[in-house]
Order: sequence, then structure tokens, then C-alpha cells
Amino acid sequence: VVSSGFNGFQIASFFGRLNYSYQDKYLLTLVGRTDGSSVFAEGNKYEFYPSVAAAWKISEEGFMQGQNAIEGLKLRASYAATGNSTDPGVINNSYNLGVLPGSVTNPTVLTDPNLKNENTTALEFGVDLRLFDSRLNFDIDVYDYSTKNQILTSPISQASGVSFRRFNAGEINSKGIEVILAAKPIVSENFTWKSIVSEQSQ
Repeated sequence: VVSSGFNGFQIASFFGRLNYSYQDKYLLTLVGRTDGSSVFAEGNKYEFYPSVAAAWKISEEGFMQGQNAIEGLKLRASYAATGNSTDPGVINNSYNLGVLPGSVTNPTVLTDPNLKNENTTALEFGVDLRLFDSRLNFDIDVYDYSTKNQILTSPISQASGVSFRRFNAGEINSKGIEVILAAKPIVSENFTWKSIVSEQSQ
């Protein structure tokens, strides 16, 4: 039995980022990203994904000066959206971005003109604490991740001429708290002992 196959697809991404820092205490990052994939039909080829992150270095404030215990204390928050087309070569819808002529279809997969990217959003809040010349460090993160429009595969009757169809369905949500404790009980010229404990609750 002799068989052959070929998968072809095109992807394109554009993004911009803006970083702002005021007195090295208030930090802001803005990102805008557009991703395009030829495996999706017109109207679903491109999607825009924004993200924003902010942080406040409390340890740099005037009221934190004059003490030696806390070396660093920072509050941070972020929100980000991303997309995923899984394996574009496997989805293989018969569309293109206009970058290259033509496209290739997979005769075993049903083309769905409504198929689009999986979308994931991530919301995080965190605290970073550095004590005693960074000999004792705490990192606490509270997070909420959500994925929508998962790309799923379902078998269909081969009498139709194809074996599978792919479609958007389902949602996954993951939320919880992660705590990391790092300590350096011994720091010397010839020997350093560092211990890290991580605990995650979902």
C-alpha cells in the first residue's frame, strides 16, 4: 500500500508593546497582539489579544525606608488573552491569508467555515516579599485561567467521504492560589544552602 500526504498552512502575527515606569515604583505594561491563521475561514482568520500588567514596588516608597528587614515588597496584577489553533496542519481547512497562492485540504477532515481559535484568558494577582537581604522570599499568586471555544474532534460516518470533523465546544476553568517559599539558611564563600517549598491549591 502506497500513500502520501501534504499539509500546508500560513500564519502571521503582529504585536506592539508599551512599557511605562514612574520613579521605578509604578510599572505598567500594555501589549496588543493580532494572530492570523490560514486554517480559518474569512471573518475568523485574525483575532486580537490584549494584555495589561501593573506593579507597585511598595518597598521603594518613602515610608518603607530606614528599615532593614524588608528588602523588597511588590504588588502586581495582570490580565492577558491568547489564542490557540492547536495544530494548523491537522485542522487543514481550505483557506489562505493571501500571503501565498492556494492552500491544501485534508480529505479526511470536514472543513468548518465557523471554526475559530481557542481563546484563553488569564487573570493574576500576586505579592512578592524579600526579607533579610533576600535570605527569605515569599511569592503568592492568585490566578483564574479560562479557555473557551476549545477545538474538538469528532468522528463521523465515512459514507460522507470524510472521517472527522473539528468544531468549537467546551470550556475549561482553572483557579487557585500558589505559594512559594524560598530560603537561604547558609550563604558563605564556599557553601550555599537554598530550600524552596511550593504549594498550589485549586
